Amino acid sequence: MPRESQRVSEEKEKGFVEPTIEEDSPSEKDELITKYHLKKDEVKLLEDGWTIDEILLKREGWERQPILNEKKEFIGWKMVKPYEEEYWKVIFAEKSNPMDTDDAHLTVNGESLIITRGVPVIIPKRFLLSADHGTHDVYRQLPGEPRKKLFKVQTYPYTVLEKGLTEKDYLAMKREGDKIQRDKYKEAENM
Repeated sequence: MPRESQRVSEEKEKGFVEPTIEEDSPSEKDELITKYHLKKDEVKLLEDGWTIDEILLKREGWERQPILNEKKEFIGWKMVKPYEEEYWKVIFAEKSNPMDTDDAHLTVNGESLIITRGVPVIIPKRFLLSADHGTHDVYRQLPGEPRKKLFKVQTYPYTVLEKGLTEKDYLAMKREGDKIQRDKYKEAENM
């Protein structure tokens, strides 16, 4: 049975115990190679001090990052899952008020999308979160009474049609939309 890693005491407190191999025990190494069907590059990682848990997480796309203390000194390793964007097909509601914009304008971290209302589109989930947070207050004021806030309304309401689409789907639709927007701007310039 492999010995416990002594890398980070915090990991033990969290119940994360990692088996590693001792350099002078080839039978343990062979046992791990057989048990977990390790490939050559994974055996090299094991020899370099990676744990079986880290290797198995790496297979699933996780990355190994160093843990630093307050003094920026190395104290161990952690495995993190890289962010994976989700893409959803949605349809933004038509204008419900003459003061509403003709298109939905969403911006996240400096990246903007201009989305035609009433047409199914594929967009990253981060833009839907932006739409969820884009609200305005609705008030009521009766004669002789102060103005009263009734509720919040989503500026760009939408309906989810499909989840789990790919970046390829999104980029293909975005190219089409970009071309439509460029044509609109050219037409407006020529007027």
